[in-house]
Amino acid sequence: MLLALRAGAKFNSDVLMSLGVPDKTIIAISPAGIATGTQGVPEVDTSKESVLYREDISPGEIVSSPGVSAVPSTSLFQSFMIAIRVRPECAWAAAPGAVQIVAYVNW
Repeated sequence: MLLALRAGAKFNSDVLMSLGVPDKTIIAISPAGIATGTQGVPEVDTSKESVLYREDISPGEIVSSPGVSAVPSTSLFQSFMIAIRVRPECAWAAAPGAVQIVAYVNW
């Protein structure tokens, strides 16, 4: 919001936030400079017997001590759920200058 307000009314680009980007860092991406490619059919797996480790704030070790699984976790079998994993063969590339990173922004 701050970027859009300070840039003025002519600024009409999308601004997205990510917890994966450090504070005071801005990443600018030109969509025309990004290329992707895939090959073949994606590999799709399903499972009813897996256990999902569901920590999303500060992931730690999956096994906290010998033989004791970490929490929070969910048994797909006990919860009557199915997990789906899709693994495509793909590649990403950025043209020179298509991605710019500015660190330690102070505005």
